[in-house]
Amino acid sequence: MAFGASFTARFTRNVYDYDEVNLVWDDDGYNIIGTSNGELEGIYRLRTADISRRDYYQTDLQFKKNYADRWQLLATYSYVVSRAPCRPRSRARSPTPSSSSTSTATSTPTCGTR
Repeated sequence: MAFGASFTARFTRNVYDYDEVNLVWDDDGYNIIGTSNGELEGIYRLRTADISRRDYYQTDLQFKKNYADRWQLLATYSYVVSRAPCRPRSRARSPTPSSSSTSTATSTPTCGTR
């Protein structure tokens, strides 16, 4: 009879990610309320943002019983967690209908519930 345990962790950093820079989102981060250049099109840039990362953790527990009395057993339990941070909407300029000046909108996470 034998017991075993193992742990694995993998950390991925500076993943290339597309970042949308033209569309302006509402405060909830779900609806498009305008664009920074006046045209309704997605403009993306490829970058390695600090928030582009993944963390992976795995724990394995094993139980093994060798063949005896006409039976054997090999049981494994795995617990896996994979985490990545919420990706905020891009920081685009807010449209101002009566003025030509622009201000920076705040970032809003796109994951989670409303």
